[in-house]
Amino acid sequence: MSGRYANQIKIDNLTKGTLGYYPEIVQEYYRKISGLQASSRHVFVNNIKRYVDYLRDNGVDVNGDWYLHITSDDIIIYLDSIKVRKLKNGTEKIISDTSILNVWNALHNFFEFLVKKKYIEENPTDDAKDSH
Repeated sequence: MSGRYANQIKIDNLTKGTLGYYPEIVQEYYRKISGLQASSRHVFVNNIKRYVDYLRDNGVDVNGDWYLHITSDDIIIYLDSIKVRKLKNGTEKIISDTSILNVWNALHNFFEFLVKKKYIEENPTDDAKDSH
């Protein structure tokens, strides 16, 4: 087994190992993006997991159809909330516009999956792209 292939399996196993704590829709999304490189799947799914964690931390019940109630304003507020990250040593780090765009891309891809599966009618990230 090549080192690269072994690394892909390691990344996949790491990602899959954390999905049990998240709603089934996130797990379904992970299965849908199986054609992407493991590292890309890991990044996309981790961004979705962070958003779900953010929702949980803000009192949203993420069991069930929580995604039906997400608006572009919710996405904008979330993107604004992650522009500064508090590090373990207590200092703050400003997150680059490119990193914020990467988060938006992951959210957009996730919600686009929900539109294509007909879980939702419109992608709430569409109106949020230029706002961050």
